[in-house]
Amino acid sequence: MVLLAFYVFNVIGPNLLAFTLVIAGIALVILELKKPGIQVFGILGIICLTLSVFIQYAQRPYVNIIEYAPPLAFFLLAVSTFIVITIQKASKALSMKKPTLEERLVGKVGIAKTPISPAKPGVVYVEGETWTAYSSEEIREGEKVVVEKVSGLTLYVKKT
Repeated sequence: MVLLAFYVFNVIGPNLLAFTLVIAGIALVILELKKPGIQVFGILGIICLTLSVFIQYAQRPYVNIIEYAPPLAFFLLAVSTFIVITIQKASKALSMKKPTLEERLVGKVGIAKTPISPAKPGVVYVEGETWTAYSSEEIREGEKVVVEKVSGLTLYVKKT
């Protein structure tokens, strides 16, 4: 806003204003891509870039801006659509819920690496990881087990 006021009062020329708006627009779009969220920075960046193009071409008497308006509008619409879709997908991906340990392991089949008894915990191999496991029944080494419950980093298993 300050830059536009300086331009209106002839403090700065159109070239400096257009250059500054391009820099600000690029910075705002990059900020939106780094920190997706409300999409305000991306929209402001696109507005700054659009204003800079119009200010740059408006000062040239030999350029008829109306000739370039349809391709320019198409380009700006395409870039804006791409940025909005990218930001929405990134926002959605960031807000997706990661499955909890219990959701990931309950019902999975594993192998007992050591004997497990009600009195003594053992070790089981489930989903590519080794876990401490308890069981209410005797399980021998090498037997297949199913995860019934997860408590912290301990599994409760039974024979399959």
